[in-house]
Amino acid sequence: MKQFLLLFRGEYSKALREDPEAFKDMAKKWQDWIKKLSAEGKWVAAGTQLNQAGKVIKPDGLVTDGPYTETKEVLMSYCTIQADSIEEAVELSRDCPHLSIGGNVEIRELVVY
Repeated sequence: MKQFLLLFRGEYSKALREDPEAFKDMAKKWQDWIKKLSAEGKWVAAGTQLNQAGKVIKPDGLVTDGPYTETKEVLMSYCTIQADSIEEAVELSRDCPHLSIGGNVEIRELVVY
């Protein structure tokens, strides 16, 4: 079975930060989704939420604030799942709670050397 990194991109939700009930509801959706993947033997590892602030090092050694401060969409979090193919990984990701708040999920196969 192959492993896939799911990268969760989107905008930080002001509503989720300011409404405890909305946050609680979203947390439950994530827990349910993870439990479902775990029960199917597809869950590998959780990532963690990434801080909004960061730095980007350019090839010329220049360090800038980042990432991509000129856009609203940022890399927010990640996790690892396993599937037989990228098509299966896509199907497993279709009901990811992140999609319900306008975010997107980038799916990348991990290369094992």
